[in-house]
Amino acid sequence: MLARLRALFSGTRRTAATHKLAATHRPAGLRALLAADGPPLVVDVRERSEFGGGHIPGAVNIPLGQVAARAAELAAHNRPVVVVCLSDMRSRRAAAQLLQAGLPDLAILHGGTAAWVREGYPVAAES
Repeated sequence: MLARLRALFSGTRRTAATHKLAATHRPAGLRALLAADGPPLVVDVRERSEFGGGHIPGAVNIPLGQVAARAAELAAHNRPVVVVCLSDMRSRRAAAQLLQAGLPDLAILHGGTAAWVREGYPVAAES
C-alpha cells in the first residue's frame, strides 16, 4: 500500500507486462525526467505517418512491428527507455517484447501522446 501511495505522488506507477514489471509514468513524471540530467530515451512505437504528425520532442520512432528486432539497438543506448504510442495500447505490447528481450530499465507513458498533449506539453512535428 505504501509503495502504491508513493507511486501515485511521484507520478509513476507499476504495471504488469507479461510476467515482469514495467514502470508507468504519467505525463508530468516523464516531463520531469526529460528535464533532469540523464533523461530517458523516448521510443514512439506508432507508425511513421503518426509520428510525423506530432510526437514528444527528442523521441525516436521505432514502429511496433520493428521493436523486437531492434531491442539490442535500444539496449546499446545504456539509458532508461520510455515507450509511447497514442494511447498506451501499442506501447504495452512493445514493452512486453522489450522485457522479454531483457531490456532492464523500461517504462510506459500512461495515456500515451494523447495524455501528453492533454497536459499541454510540447510536441514536435515533421514537415
